[in-house]
Amino acid sequence: MKGYHATVRELQSLIAYLIFGNRSCKEIGRTTGSNQYNLVNLVFSGKGALFDAIRSAIDPVTISHPIWDERILLNDIPNDSWVDGYEIPAEAIAYDNDELFRLRKRQFYFFNKNGEELLTIMDDDATRFQTFLGQDNGKIVKELVRRLNAFFGAVKASNSELQIWTGHRYDNEPRKVLISTGSIKKSGLKIGRPTLLKSMKSGIDMTASYIRLEKRMLQTFSSKIDFDMYMLLSEAERGVPVLFMESNLVKKVWRFVEQLQSLGDLDEDDTITISLLDIQNKKKISVTIDREEKDIPLSKARKQRRYNMAEQIKLHSFRKEVDSTYVGFTPNGGSIKPVHVANGVQRCIFGGFNTAMQIKRLALVSDAKGNVPTGSELETIYAELAKNEAIEDGIAEGSVESMRNVMQRLLSADKGVYVVKGLKDDMISFTAGSKYFSYKILNL
Repeated sequence: MKGYHATVRELQSLIAYLIFGNRSCKEIGRTTGSNQYNLVNLVFSGKGALFDAIRSAIDPVTISHPIWDERILLNDIPNDSWVDGYEIPAEAIAYDNDELFRLRKRQFYFFNKNGEELLTIMDDDATRFQTFLGQDNGKIVKELVRRLNAFFGAVKASNSELQIWTGHRYDNEPRKVLISTGSIKKSGLKIGRPTLLKSMKSGIDMTASYIRLEKRMLQTFSSKIDFDMYMLLSEAERGVPVLFMESNLVKKVWRFVEQLQSLGDLDEDDTITISLLDIQNKKKISVTIDREEKDIPLSKARKQRRYNMAEQIKLHSFRKEVDSTYVGFTPNGGSIKPVHVANGVQRCIFGGFNTAMQIKRLALVSDAKGNVPTGSELETIYAELAKNEAIEDGIAEGSVESMRNVMQRLLSADKGVYVVKGLKDDMISFTAGSKYFSYKILNL
């Protein structure tokens, strides 16, 4: 049920392996009758992607059945329940003979009329996915709507209406806030099922391993719900924060949901409900806007209140005045961080700071084009280190150069540090810019 696209060559290889077991003619004659090369064991012992898919899908040995396991051990199975021509030895199996029990369990699954009863006791994800695919289309749509709503963090997920969310990312970080301008009812969705060509239906009994969730009247917008996607949505429904995962499956959900609502859908509505969702704390706020209501009669008092409110929300000029009067700088973007404020406070307290310019010179080997800035040449740096007795005797220039390369990579890993541009700006705060690091070790 997990789905695997096998090529004709893989099927031919599988059949050849089941017949010959990767043995020479002499080995076949010597090992005939060996349990190791029994057909039911060879199914699970081959190598390759197809065999891996078989093993991950099902192995009767891993299914513990309270009735049939005991009957297999005691060999208490009616002879007429085996397929025609297939014979099983009459003796019982010793309780510690694990090899023989594994063989007989697989034989029972493949060649006994009651073998499929092992599947009735399974309660794993593959079985639940098979049950899911077997439902009628209406139930599947409701279940997928509920799970997709849970994917976007809904606590009490609806199964009748799918909220359409979108979000923006900055610096490749996970989305933190989502915005929605509408939803789509379950009646606007339908299920598409894979089918064989008419010429193939009479000869092949196909078991579908996926379905498609489609937008009604627009089948080009669809999402393939296979086993992996089913597992992702199941994890979301269990409360796992899958939105913070960076996987191809998550990206597929985003693409599908963002395509569901077009601009034409918005134009048909007189009112729009805009919702904001904080992913981390699950807080949601919604505002409904009536686009037809352009002018509302207001009393004089209400007009005055609206005017006063309009005055209060002119944040740009108000913010500039507060920053210039009380703050002393303009923290109106992501460039101002708490560490910068902390640095300023510490400088005010201690009345000084340590320059990081020499660290920049030491760490900057070359820029992206291979150019070495003036003052950062190896000879110059090595001479200054030796002059200030910052290195021990016997340390060669090559060792210093290796250390400088490591330093440049380490400092460049900090997104707030610009090693190449560092010699041209007045930035004096560095991750490694402590007094001990600057003066006791480098002593430049």
